[in-house]
Amino acid sequence: MKLSVLSPTVTERAVLGTLHQLKLHTAILQRGSRHRDLVQAMVVGRILEPTSKLATARGLAPQTGSSTLAQELHLGRVTEVELYKAMDWLLKRQSKIEQKLAQRQRNSLPCLPCLPTLPCLTLPLNLFMQEVF
Repeated sequence: MKLSVLSPTVTERAVLGTLHQLKLHTAILQRGSRHRDLVQAMVVGRILEPTSKLATARGLAPQTGSSTLAQELHLGRVTEVELYKAMDWLLKRQSKIEQKLAQRQRNSLPCLPCLPTLPCLTLPLNLFMQEVF
C-alpha cells in the first residue's frame, strides 16, 4: 500500500497554524512586521525541510512553486540577505522573547507548593535558534 504525501500547502499551513496556536508569533513581536514574518517562514521551513538560507529564499520564490509560505505570510520577494538580517533582528530581541516565553511557561504551570525550587522549564532561545537555524 502506498501512502499519499500531503501537499506543501497543507503541511505548511498545519505547521504555521500550530505556531499561531502556540502564539509564537506574538512572543517574537506583538504587531506584525516583515522581520517577524520572515522568522516565521524560516521556522516553518526548518521544521518541514531543513535547508540553507539560500535554499529557503529560493523555496519562498513564487517561481519555484515549492512553497506557499510567501503567499500565506504576504512576503513577496525574499532574498537570502533578508533572511540573515531577520536572524540578526531576532538575536537582538532574544532576551525579550525568552522572558515572554518563560512568563508564559510559569503562568501555565500548576501551583506546586511542595516544589518551591522547581526551575523554569523553558528552553532558552539561543538553544532553539541553534537547532532551528
